[in-house]
Amino acid sequence: METRLRILLEDAGLPRPECGFELLDDCGRAIGWFDLAWPDFRVIAEYDGDQHRTSTRQYERDISRFDAAADADWRVIRVRGSGILVSPDTTVDRVRRALERAGWRSNRRKRR
Repeated sequence: METRLRILLEDAGLPRPECGFELLDDCGRAIGWFDLAWPDFRVIAEYDGDQHRTSTRQYERDISRFDAAADADWRVIRVRGSGILVSPDTTVDRVRRALERAGWRSNRRKRR
């Protein structure tokens, strides 16, 4: 699903993310690995499969990672399966807005 998310975002005209991105804090210590990242904009897109919901251990690790990323001034967009399969436009809009707030500008013209 991480690959499907990447393809969805790239096909929508968003910049190509780094895949399997290791985020480090200001001291060079690992915060964690993330599915997709745009380091120039400090934006992360993370696919949350069912193991992220059903495993208490995984869920607690995720909370720590996401909190640490936010503390480091990164925006984390979490995406579930429905965000790829049922409402992909909403997912694209969420990531696009985060990138635009961080300074990215799309080449596409806005519709009137």
